[in-house]
Amino acid sequence: MWADGNKHYFVGELSQLVSSIFVVPLWWYQLEKNGEVFSDVVKVLHHYSTNIKMEYYVHFTSTSPNASSGEQLDALIDDMSDNTWHAAYDCQQDEEVLYRIIPCHLPADNPQQSTTCSHLSLAGNYWCRICKLGGTNKERETNDVYHAHFCYNGPRQQPVETLQEIKSQIEVVALGVQARVSERHTASGVKDPLAEFWIQQLLEKAHQLQQDQVVTEIKETIQHELIQWLYTQPPEKYKQLPQDSVARTSLQPGDYYNSLLTFETLDVHQDTPVEILYTYLLGQDKYAWHYLNSAWNPTQITLFSIRLQSSSTDGLSIPPIHASYICQYCNNLIRKHFKALQQVAFFHLDDSLCSPMVQDLWRVTGNLGAMLWYHEIENMEEYLADIQVLIDNLLDIWSYIDPKCIFVKAKLHLLTHIIPNIRRHGPAILFSTEIFECFNAIFRMCSVLSNHHTPSRDIAWACADMEHFKHLISGGWWRDSSGNLVQASDEIRRHFNDKKIQRRLGYVSKLSKHEPGSSLYHKKTAQCLYWPDTCSTTDINVLDIPQTPNECVNMRWHICHSVIAQSHDQCRVGSWVVMNSTEIMIGRIKQIVQCVTSSALVFVIVESFRLTNSCHPHFHMPTLQ
Repeated sequence: MWADGNKHYFVGELSQLVSSIFVVPLWWYQLEKNGEVFSDVVKVLHHYSTNIKMEYYVHFTSTSPNASSGEQLDALIDDMSDNTWHAAYDCQQDEEVLYRIIPCHLPADNPQQSTTCSHLSLAGNYWCRICKLGGTNKERETNDVYHAHFCYNGPRQQPVETLQEIKSQIEVVALGVQARVSERHTASGVKDPLAEFWIQQLLEKAHQLQQDQVVTEIKETIQHELIQWLYTQPPEKYKQLPQDSVARTSLQPGDYYNSLLTFETLDVHQDTPVEILYTYLLGQDKYAWHYLNSAWNPTQITLFSIRLQSSSTDGLSIPPIHASYICQYCNNLIRKHFKALQQVAFFHLDDSLCSPMVQDLWRVTGNLGAMLWYHEIENMEEYLADIQVLIDNLLDIWSYIDPKCIFVKAKLHLLTHIIPNIRRHGPAILFSTEIFECFNAIFRMCSVLSNHHTPSRDIAWACADMEHFKHLISGGWWRDSSGNLVQASDEIRRHFNDKKIQRRLGYVSKLSKHEPGSSLYHKKTAQCLYWPDTCSTTDINVLDIPQTPNECVNMRWHICHSVIAQSHDQCRVGSWVVMNSTEIMIGRIKQIVQCVTSSALVFVIVESFRLTNSCHPHFHMPTLQ
C-alpha cells in the first residue's frame, strides 16, 4: 500500500491517476527513503458492450398473476446480498470462479418504477419519485413551484425517509382510522404495496378490538396491542417454521415493507432512471405528434403523408416508413413509428402545416432524441451541457404553446432528471426497456399454447426450456451426475452457427461476412462494362493511380450497388459518407465499380462537399456545398 496523505492506494485495487486514467497497481517502489514513489500498473480500459441490447442476453426470472413485483423482487434479494457469492465455470480460464450479483439500476415504465420506490405516483402531492417537487394545490399554483418544474434544485427523495414514513403509516393505522392513513398517503406521496396488505389487516383488527373492548379504553393501548400482534404474524414464507423461530420486535424488510428500501448498494429513488421509451418516445414524442395532427384538416393530412413517404431512410437503421398507416391510425402508434417521426418529421413541416413555434418544437424534439440515443459518451460534461440546453429549450417551447401541460404531463418534468441519471449510469440506452418489450409476444404465445389454467407456470416452463436449449447449443458447461464438467458435442454446438437459429434466439452476430472495403453487386443483373463505358471515366483517370496496373483500362468492371465501410455499414450509391483521406471530407457516393479479374480492386467515386460555417435559416443545421 502507498499512503498519499490521507488517501491509501492498495495493490490490486482500482485507482485513478491525475490524468483521469484508471489503473490497477501491481507493485509500489520508492526510489530511496522519502524519495519518489513509482508503481507497475495495469491500465483499465472501459469497454461498452451492446449485449444488454440483444434478446439473447435477457434472462427470464419470474412471473405471477398474484404476487406483486415487490414480492417477486424480494425473492432475489438474497442472491444480491453482500455475503452471497455464486460459483461458475470460466471456460476460457478452465477453472471455477466466484461472482456476485450487484444491481445498478431498476429499469421499467414510470408507474412500475414508482411502485418499486413505494411511491404513490401522480395521486400524491409530491408526485415525483426522484425529487420532492409539488405540494398542495395552493402551493403548486405559485410561481416558484411552477418554475421548479423546469429545473428543480430542492431536496431529493431519500429511501431512509420513505422507510420512516411507511413505519409511521403502520403506527397510525393501528389507531383504527382509515382516513388518517389515506391523508398520509396523499400528503407524503408514499404508499408501499407490501405494507398496504398489513395496513388492511390492522384496520380490521382495530375495528374488532374497538367493538369488543370498553369505549373508555385509550387508543394508545389498542395501538400498542395491535403492533405487538403484527410482530407475531408470520409472513407466508415463515408459516411452516416453528413459531418461536420467527419472533420479532421490529418490522423486517421483505416481510412488512419493500426490502429494496434497505438495500445498501441501491438507492431506489435515484436508481430508477428515466426510461427513454416510455418517457420520450411514448411521452414527449407522443405529445408533440398529437398536438401537431389534431389540428389538421384532410388536405393537410394527405400532404404530410405524401411528404413523409418520400423520406430517405438510408443510414437511419429504421424499418420502412408506412406514412399512410401513421396518418390513418395517428392515435394508435407504437415506438417504431415515434422513433421514425422524431427523426424525419421536422424536415416536412412548414407554415402550411403548422406554426413556426410547433416547427421549433419538432426541431428540438429531433435534436434531443438524437442526443439521447448515443451509444458512447466521450466527453461527459460537454454531452450533458448539450442535453441540458435541449431539455430547457423543449420545456420553454411547451410553456409557450400550452403552459398547463407543464403541470399535467409529468413526463416533461422527468426529462430534467435524465441529466443525473446519465452521469450516474451512463448513456440512456443502457437503461432503456425497448429490448424487454420484445418478450411480450413470447409470453403471449407461451400462454396461447397452453391449457390456460396456470399461464404463469406455462410461461416459466417455456422460458426455462428455451434457456436450457440456448445454454446447450452455445457451448455452455454443466456438471454431470459424477460432478465432472461437460458440454454438448460438436455436432450439437454446430447448430448455433445457423443464422436462422441465432435470429430465433435473439442473437445478432457482430462478425460481418463482408470485410470493410469489399463491394457488393447482383451477380445476375449487374452490368459489366469496360472502363471507358463507365460514367466514372469522366471523374477519375485510373492511370494516375500508382497501384493500378495499366492493363486495367482494358479490363471489364462490375457496376456495384454498395460497399462496406470501416464501421461495417453498407453504403449504397447515393449514400452520404464521411471519408478519411488526407483530410476529413463529406461526400455522396456516385458510383462503385469493381474489377472483374481482381475483387480487391474497387473504386468508389464520391461527389465531394465542403462543410460551411453557416447554419440553414430554417433547419438550424450545418450546410454543405
